[in-house]
Amino acid sequence: MHISAAPETPVRAVLPGTVVYAGQREGHGHTVVLEHKDGYRSYYGNLAPNAVKVGDQLRHGAEFAKIAAQASPAAGGENSASLLFELKKGEMALNPENAISRTAGRQVSG
Repeated sequence: MHISAAPETPVRAVLPGTVVYAGQREGHGHTVVLEHKDGYRSYYGNLAPNAVKVGDQLRHGAEFAKIAAQASPAAGGENSASLLFELKKGEMALNPENAISRTAGRQVSG
């Protein structure tokens, strides 16, 4: 799922988890993958390079990256941005809107 947002918009973990991948991914730019309980993984792509590394533990709602700006020919060369977000259990892709809607209303500390 692509989520339109302004460049430099903060990206937060939708669930607590451990960073299992942080680097370039074909077609997705800089990507971070978090592993969660019960075999779930969340994938965040089109990110600006960031400081998280494999093994880092992230709390629910923790800011760990910003969305990268991308030149858009359709917008006359203006910068646009979108976050690529995926949620999987094992190899099965899940509807990420369920995770977003469940966590959107929670109050997050720190």
